[in-house]
Amino acid sequence: MNLSILNLLPIKQGSDAKDAINAAIRLAKFAEDIGINRYWVAEHHNMRNLASSATQLIIAHILEHTKKPSSGLWRRDATKPQPLLHRRAVRHS
Repeated sequence: MNLSILNLLPIKQGSDAKDAINAAIRLAKFAEDIGINRYWVAEHHNMRNLASSATQLIIAHILEHTKKPSSGLWRRDATKPQPLLHRRAVRHS
């Protein structure tokens, strides 16, 4: 069975965006260890409790801390006529 993780990078009460990004890295490493095929980061803007507004940077940071060659993002931008964008970031060796 192919499984994926979609992470919104929630900022828990009493923590900050840095904590959420560090938690995302830990989750990505765990996903890698147990054989999860894809790890996605959802992009959201203007939400205080989510740290996922700069997904390209977050994915690049996650890729620096993991071994598998790819991670992806799922972006929804309600201001665009076609609001769903699917993109894949690939680590270059």
